[in-house]
Amino acid sequence: MAIQDPPVDLEKGATDVKAAAAEELTVVVDPCKAMCIKIVLGVVYSLDIIGLTLLMVKCSQNWRDTWLAFILYPILLVSTLWMAPIMLGKIIQRYATKHVLGSGLTTKLLAPSKE
Repeated sequence: MAIQDPPVDLEKGATDVKAAAAEELTVVVDPCKAMCIKIVLGVVYSLDIIGLTLLMVKCSQNWRDTWLAFILYPILLVSTLWMAPIMLGKIIQRYATKHVLGSGLTTKLLAPSKE
């Protein structure tokens, strides 16, 4: 399968096609939605950490029974803190961005030619 390039206007050249493609789609982040998502995820991560700690303490008979939890729990916390900014970016990109069409996709009508 061959990759098809967009048609190039010979008068303007290939550089104008690249500039028009850059202008085609503009991403606008809604700051209110982004702030709400950050707050909700902060609360969810905090409740996750507190809930797992309380569950670990409640389910253990004595501290000797929780040795496996003390090994696995820091790994879970570090991975959660590592994934938090990545997931925050993905969720904001999915739910708080608006894709606005730029001037690159406007239609320009040609004047009818009189022959």
